[in-house]
Order: sequence, then C-alpha cells, then structure tokens
Amino acid sequence: MPTTQTHQDRVAGGRPLDHQRDTALRRAALELVGEIGYDRMTIEAVAARARAGKATVYRRWPSKAELVIDAFVNEAMGPAVPDTGSLRGDVIALATRLWEDSGPIPRTRVMVGLVSAMLTHPELREAMASISRPPKVVLEEILRRAVERGELPEMVGLDLPGTIVPAMCMFRVVTTGEPPTSEFIENVVDQVLMPALTAGATGPRRRRVSSSPKGD
Repeated sequence: MPTTQTHQDRVAGGRPLDHQRDTALRRAALELVGEIGYDRMTIEAVAARARAGKATVYRRWPSKAELVIDAFVNEAMGPAVPDTGSLRGDVIALATRLWEDSGPIPRTRVMVGLVSAMLTHPELREAMASISRPPKVVLEEILRRAVERGELPEMVGLDLPGTIVPAMCMFRVVTTGEPPTSEFIENVVDQVLMPALTAGATGPRRRRVSSSPKGD
C-alpha cells in the first residue's frame, strides 16, 4: 500500500531522519489544527512551534495536507491497531483513541477541524486515501479479527457499520459542543453498533476458512 514521504527513514543523500523531531512536528500540526483550524495553519507556524526550520518540515512532508493527515494517523490513532481480545473492546479502544481529550493533543477539536476541512479541501481527502492505515482500514482489521474469533458472521460490507460510531460522536460534538465521553462511546457500541453487526446472524457463527465461491 502507498505511504506518505514521511514514513521514509532517510532523506535524499542518505542522512537519517530524526524521528523525535517527526513526533514534535506532528504534534505541533495537530495542536494548530485544533486551535486555529486547517485553513489558518501554516508550515511556518508548525516549524516555529516545534522549533524547527521550514526545510525540516518539507524534507518530511511535501505539503500541508500530507503533514496533517500523517500526523493524525500517527499521533491521534496510535502506532498499532487496538487488540483487546474482543470486538467490543477493540472498537471502544479505537473510538476513545480518536476522540479522547485527556492528552496533550485536543483530539475532538482536531477531528472536527479535519472533517470540516475535508469538505472544501480535496487534497486532504486525497492524502487520507493515499496512506496505508486510514481509520476505515483499522476498523476493517478489527472486524476481520472478530470474524476469525467467531464473534461475528462473515462480513459483507463495512460502509454502514464503519460510519456508526464516528457519525454519532460527531453529532454529539455538533449538537452539544462537548466531546463524547467514555460512557457515550460505550453506549453507542453496545446499543447501536454491536446489534447492527450481529443483526444478520441467523445461526451458529463460523470462522472464515476461505474466500472461495459457494458451490451451490
């Protein structure tokens, strides 16, 4: 799968990148998106906040959109797919990771800022599509593992289930001005998402053993 330039370990000429500097630049970008929005955020402002030069930023990310999306995936979503051992636990962990505001990055404001910016900035949507681990891919991995564990029947489509939790979390923010709490996320998962995912199960759930077409 394609990745952004920032995932490369070396810049042109073979000099290793400083990954601690990468982290500082990503966090600076997300903080600024949360504080002033994507439109007003600039590479200059990111560099200044991270105490770096503009060239340092551009060696890693060719554009503002690629910086912001890479920062979102790496800093807001975390380094790995949640693996709690259960579908419910994994989905709650993913949603909490995306929306929790207790850390140094204002994740709810970042999420709102990114969603609103994507409506008018196609380069952001293109950057999200170009990365190897967008939120939809992470959710697909969580659901695939649930099928393999026998928690779910074979999944046919993910478009609708994949929108339930983020849509309801965003709706809460828009209508109340408050980020989704842990209790809210758990209620959405328990009362809406899990019933929706298991609604099509009519018999014993089976592990997925192959992708061959049905014989009859």
